[in-house]
Amino acid sequence: MSSSNIVTNLVCALLIAVILAPLVSASGGGAVIDVSSILLGEMETFEESYLEVPFTIVEQSGLDAEIEVNVVISTIEGTELHNQSTNYTVLAFGNTPINYTFSNMPYGYSNLMVTMTGDIGTEDTNNVTGFNRTIQRLRPAQLSIEEIELIPVNFNGVPTGNETLREGDYLIISASIENLGDLQWSSNVSADIDGQEVLESHTSNITFGSATTTNAQFYSSSSFTETNFDINSHYTVNISILNPPTSQSELFHTTTFEVGPPPLARIDMELVHLNTDVTAGGLAQWNLSITNTGEIDFNGTLSCIFSGGEIEYSQPLDLTNGVNTTISVSASARPGTLTCQTDGQRVWDDSINSVSSILSMTAAAFEAAGSSTPAVLGGPWHKGDMATFSMLVRNHGDSDGLVQLRCEINGVVSLSEPLSLALDAAGEVSVSIQMIAIGQTQVNWSLVSSNGAIDIGLEGVLNIPVSEQQSLTPQISNVEWDSVDGISFTWQIDLDTGVERDIQLRLGYDSGGSEIYPFDSLITVFPGLTTGQYVIGHVDADKVVIRINSINWTIGPGPTSVIKSVPSERPEYYVEMDPLSSPRDPTFGDETSITIKISNNGLVDGIAGQIILVDGNGNFLVQSETGILLAGEEKEITLTIDWPSGSEVTLTAKWSIDQNILTSSQSYNSGISATSSSQSYDVPFIGIISGIAIAGAVILAMRLKNSSSDMKSSVSKTKNKTPKAKKPIKKSKTSASSTDRKVQVGCPECARQLRVPASYSGKVRCPDCSNRFDVNSRDEPPQEEEEVEEVEKQEKKEVSCPDCSQSLRVPTDYSGSVRCPACKVVFKADSQ
Repeated sequence: MSSSNIVTNLVCALLIAVILAPLVSASGGGAVIDVSSILLGEMETFEESYLEVPFTIVEQSGLDAEIEVNVVISTIEGTELHNQSTNYTVLAFGNTPINYTFSNMPYGYSNLMVTMTGDIGTEDTNNVTGFNRTIQRLRPAQLSIEEIELIPVNFNGVPTGNETLREGDYLIISASIENLGDLQWSSNVSADIDGQEVLESHTSNITFGSATTTNAQFYSSSSFTETNFDINSHYTVNISILNPPTSQSELFHTTTFEVGPPPLARIDMELVHLNTDVTAGGLAQWNLSITNTGEIDFNGTLSCIFSGGEIEYSQPLDLTNGVNTTISVSASARPGTLTCQTDGQRVWDDSINSVSSILSMTAAAFEAAGSSTPAVLGGPWHKGDMATFSMLVRNHGDSDGLVQLRCEINGVVSLSEPLSLALDAAGEVSVSIQMIAIGQTQVNWSLVSSNGAIDIGLEGVLNIPVSEQQSLTPQISNVEWDSVDGISFTWQIDLDTGVERDIQLRLGYDSGGSEIYPFDSLITVFPGLTTGQYVIGHVDADKVVIRINSINWTIGPGPTSVIKSVPSERPEYYVEMDPLSSPRDPTFGDETSITIKISNNGLVDGIAGQIILVDGNGNFLVQSETGILLAGEEKEITLTIDWPSGSEVTLTAKWSIDQNILTSSQSYNSGISATSSSQSYDVPFIGIISGIAIAGAVILAMRLKNSSSDMKSSVSKTKNKTPKAKKPIKKSKTSASSTDRKVQVGCPECARQLRVPASYSGKVRCPDCSNRFDVNSRDEPPQEEEEVEEVEKQEKKEVSCPDCSQSLRVPTDYSGSVRCPACKVVFKADSQ
C-alpha cells in the first residue's frame, strides 16, 4: 500500500472518531411522549366511573433511557384525587405503550397532569415530556316535572283570554320539565285528561337537552262542560314521563281543575195582551218586551206558539247586552194559551225567557173521536216513501169551527186541509209526508184550529222507523240464441226486503249503439226474486238490455239496468256433392242416385231446411226436406233422378236453410254406347283399309321378286354342279302399316300413358281421370324390311289405391300417375 493511501485512511479514521466522541461520552438516552399517542383531548368528557389515560413513550437518542412517569388527577379547586408514579426503562430507539386506569372518578370537572423525569429527550411539535388535560365526568340525565299550566283556547287553539276554563273552552296543557344532568335524554311524555265524560290520552316523544328546561304541550281534542260545584265535580290532568333515566323511577304529576259556565246573556221578557175583547176567529194582538242584562250579546231565536203547537211567530233574535226591544205578536183568536220563549243560546238561570198569555171565549172545541194519537198508514217505510198520518176528531164546543192536523219533522211543518165541523160533528184529518231520513224519524204532531179550542193532550211525538231505500238489482242470467226462436234471455229482478213496488220494466236489445225495447210495461214486483223469460226473436243485436224505472217511489243505490252480450255462436252449414254417382257412368234415362253430404260445423243446433237438385241449365230435377242438424252433426242425403242427356252432366245441389241458400256443383261423365264410342274416337277406317291394301301389294311384289331370283339361281346351279342342300331361308317381312303401329301419349291431367294408332288425329279420353284431350298423327315412312322379332310380353305390377285400397295392375317400369277406377283418386304408381 502506498504512503499516500495510508495517510488518507488515517485522516478518515480520525474524523470518524471525532464525530462519534460526544455520543460515546453521553450519560443516558432521551425519552419523550409521542403526541399522537395521547388519546385524551382537551376538555375530554366521559360517562363511566373510571378513566383511562393511554400514551406511548419513545426513545430518540439511541441509548436506553431510565425515566419516572407521574400522573396526578385533582379537582378544579386543587384537591388531589389520584397520584401515581411508575419507573420505566425505554430501550434505545424503542417505544413503550402506557395506559393508566383510575376508578371512582367524581362527576364534574377535574385536572389531569402527566410529567416525566429521568433520561428525557428534547420536546418539539410531535414529542413532549408531559401534558395537562381538563376532563369532565358527565352527570346522567335527571328529569323533574316542575310546573303544569292550563291555557283556555278556542276550537282553533287561540287563547280565549279567560283566567279560568269556561264551558265550551278547549285546553292547552303546558308542562315544564327540567333536566339536571349533563346528558340529554329522550322520553315518551303522556298527558291524560279525565272527568265528566272526557277521557283523553296524548303521548309525545320529547328530547331533553342537558341542564335545560323543556315545555311539553298537549292540545285537548274535546271541549269542556261546566262542572257542578255542588257535588265537587272536577277534571284531572296527569303528566307522566313513561321512560325516565335509569337512575329514576317513573315520574308523574297530577293536577285538577274546575270548568265554569260560559259567558251568558240574561233575558227578561214581558207579554201584554192588547185587545182582550177579541172574539173567536178574530185577530188577537200582543206586545212582547225583551231586555238583555247579561255578560254577552244574545244571538238566538224567538218563537211564539199557540196551544196545540201552531207557530205564530218565529224569528232570529239578536239582542246586544244592555239593550231593550219590543216585538208585536198576533194570532187568530181562539181559546188557548200563547207562549213566547227564546232558544238557541244559553242564558243565566235567573232569566225570564219564557212568558205566556191565556185567551178565553166562546168557540168550537175539538177532541179525539177515536184514538188519541194519529194512525200512520203505508208502512213499513223506506227512505223516500210517503207516510200518511190520519186522525178522527169531533167538535164538542159552542160553535162551528175549523181543525187541522199539524206534523213537524226537523222544523218542516206539514198541515192537513182544514176540516170544518159543525157542533157535535166528527170527521177525519190526514196529511202525507215523505220520509227522507233513515232511522227513527221523530214526528211532532198536534191538532190546531184557527177559531176553536183543542182539548189537552192532543199533541205528542211519533217515532217512525225508516229503513234504507229498497234497491232493485236487475240481472240477465242467461242469453241464448237458437235457430228456431232467435235471441232469448232470462231476466231477474231482486227486490230488497220491504213492500211490493210498482216499476216500469223495459226489455230489449242494443243494435249498433241504439237501444230498442219491444217490451215496455208497468208491473208489480214483490220482495225477493222475480224472474221471467223473454224471446226477442231473429233480430240483428249485439247485446240484450233490461232497464227499470220506479213508479212513485225512490230506488236505493245500485244499478237499474244491465246489459249482456248475445252469444256469437251460430250454426255453420256446409253442403257437398259426392263426385261418384250410382251407377258410376249412367246413360241417358238411367235411374241414378246422387249422394249429398250436409253438415253443421257450428257450436249450436241448426234448423230444418230443403234441398233441391238442378241440372246445368237450371232445370229442376228433385227436392227433399232436411231435418234439424245438431251442433257438429253430419248427414248424407241420397236423391234419385232420371239421368239427363249429354256425355258430361253438371248437377247443382241447392240447400235452402236459415234464410240462406248454399250450393255445391259436380260434373259427372255419362256412359258411352258402342256406336257413340266409335264415333267419339273417330277412327279413320278408310285410311286403315287403304294402308292394309298398300302393305299387301308391297309384300306381294317382294315375294314375287324373291321367287324369280330363287328360280334363276336354281337353274344356274343345276347346270354347273350337283345341287347342294338348301340353306334355311331367313324369314322376313315388310314394314308394318301405320294402321298397325301404336304410339304412347301422356294424359296432360294425370300423366297416364295411353297407346293410340300413330296415324290417328283427334280426341282421346283418359280412362283414369276421364280427361279428354287432342292427339296428332305421328305416321312415319315405312321401313323397307325388318326382321320379324317376337314381342316379349310386358311384365306388370299390382298397386293399391291409397284412398280406397282398390287394386290396379300397371307396367312394372311405369312410374307415372294413375287414377283409381273406383274412387277416382289420382296417385303416383311409384309411391307404392
